[in-house]
Amino acid sequence: EHFVRLAEHYDLINELTWLVMNKSVDWLAELPNTIAEQPGLEGLTTRLCNISLSINISAKSLSHPTLFADFAAICVAKGIEPQRIYLELTETHAMENPLASLDTLTRLRVKGFNLSIDDFGTGYSSMKQLVRLPFSEIKVDKSFVMSAMESDESRSITQSIVELGNSLNLATTAEGIEDDETLHLLKSHHCSLAQGFRISKPL
Repeated sequence: EHFVRLAEHYDLINELTWLVMNKSVDWLAELPNTIAEQPGLEGLTTRLCNISLSINISAKSLSHPTLFADFAAICVAKGIEPQRIYLELTETHAMENPLASLDTLTRLRVKGFNLSIDDFGTGYSSMKQLVRLPFSEIKVDKSFVMSAMESDESRSITQSIVELGNSLNLATTAEGIEDDETLHLLKSHHCSLAQGFRISKPL
């Protein structure tokens, strides 16, 4: 919340992103080797070979000439299929200059990477811009999800965003799920994935 803005302000965000990319792909590649097959856990290694990973991307990095090509290269070197990687941009940043972002985002999708629009509902994107950019996932902002059980407005917004994502054939993820009631509500709306303290605290 604080250091990312500073990294962007002082033009250090590309170095920070590259560091995160390298460390996270190293971790993902080694993950299956960190456990030994045990009785009752048959197939766990295979499952860990297919787990996906999300990496936050600053809009300022989209214009970097080699960052994403280099990232694709290290994925190949580590044996990580691009389909296992989700690159997340916040709605506000993704929509600041959608035409400028389109080229980079399209090339990433062609390579097989998934693109996620984060914190959806907090910005002011038009439907035309949303459809134009090649996203594969939409994430409902936690401010709506966390208040969905107490607020009719938040509940309606949450349901509308999930329905929008489903109608556009996007995966839908709800952020900020902290109790069973909210989890069941999102299940009833056919939300694809859940994220929040109800499942796990940040690791």
